[in-house]
Amino acid sequence: MPLRLRIISDLHLEFHQDGGQSLLASMNFESLDALVVAGDLCGAKAVASSFDLICNAFQGPIIYVPGNHEYYGSSTTVPLLNFSEQKKPSSGRGNPEKQA
Repeated sequence: MPLRLRIISDLHLEFHQDGGQSLLASMNFESLDALVVAGDLCGAKAVASSFDLICNAFQGPIIYVPGNHEYYGSSTTVPLLNFSEQKKPSSGRGNPEKQA
């Protein structure tokens, strides 16, 4: 059986009036095996909250590769630190205590 992936990139969720919620709601993620988020999801300060939106929109495996936009206005490590220090996605992904 073939692996069904969707690759999305350059969403720049911070520039959407609703933070990208309507954009993600308009995407059909049904019958996908995995989602690849290939950079430029958002700016450095919004990585965790934007990834939370992605996790709520798609419940399967997500491969996330930060783009250059995730680093705008920060150093090369700050977005990853922000991501790990901000609240974990509400889906429980990335939080071993919530996983079965």
